[in-house]
Amino acid sequence: MVRMRIVYDSNWVFNFFQCALSSIIVVALISSFRKFAEVKKHWAVSKLDGFLWVSTFILVALMGVDKGLLYSLAAGLFLMVLRLAV
Repeated sequence: MVRMRIVYDSNWVFNFFQCALSSIIVVALISSFRKFAEVKKHWAVSKLDGFLWVSTFILVALMGVDKGLLYSLAAGLFLMVLRLAV
């Protein structure tokens, strides 16, 4: 009887956490799309800043948060060295 209750509760808890995680992801995506209007501001300041913003957005969307931010960080460092060299 106890085993059946544990199995039933574990299934419910698993589904609950999946639902909560999905809600968090949806809220994060909505805020990301609202910030997409900032591209014009970054593009007006510098074309390289605008390019870095758009490339970061695309890389995170396509490759996931970990790899996207890692490659974006590398691109940002490359652009910083490029600015200092010129």
